[in-house]
Amino acid sequence: MVTVRRNQGDRVSLLLEPNHSLPADIQAVLTFGIFVPALLTSFVFLMLGAWLVIPFIFAETALLGGALYWVRLRCEAREELLISGKGVAVRKQVGRLSQVWWFERAHLSLMLGVNEGSELRHVTLCGDGGLLEIGDFLNETDLKLLLGQLNQQGLPTKKHIQWGFLAC
Repeated sequence: MVTVRRNQGDRVSLLLEPNHSLPADIQAVLTFGIFVPALLTSFVFLMLGAWLVIPFIFAETALLGGALYWVRLRCEAREELLISGKGVAVRKQVGRLSQVWWFERAHLSLMLGVNEGSELRHVTLCGDGGLLEIGDFLNETDLKLLLGQLNQQGLPTKKHIQWGFLAC
């Protein structure tokens, strides 16, 4: 999902968030629905004397819980692009971790990654701040909307060549 906000003067803020297919409260119910049967199963096996199975049930439950936690963090990921006359600041946040990059506008261009069918797969900022892929969690429609907004702000575009070699 791409949200455009106009700030004071010539500043534009683009907020990129993944489309949430499963709300947080439903994810909590799903997690609870997995852990309670696993706990009950462990108790039944303990009562039957098959206690050697219990560590495997806990290991499986821990792996599944870790996977669900990772999915939850990815659902909370967000990126914010602040575009001004001087440059572009990108702030990526996943959970509590946050990183910021700065690109001078004079040295900045957009690289597009397309597949064999010319479908847009990713947008990468290329400039003095290095290479930074943005919107890796967006679908093709949202990537096109993002690209349109970036082109509207006057950022030039370069196509990725097939082998991935490109000098910024």
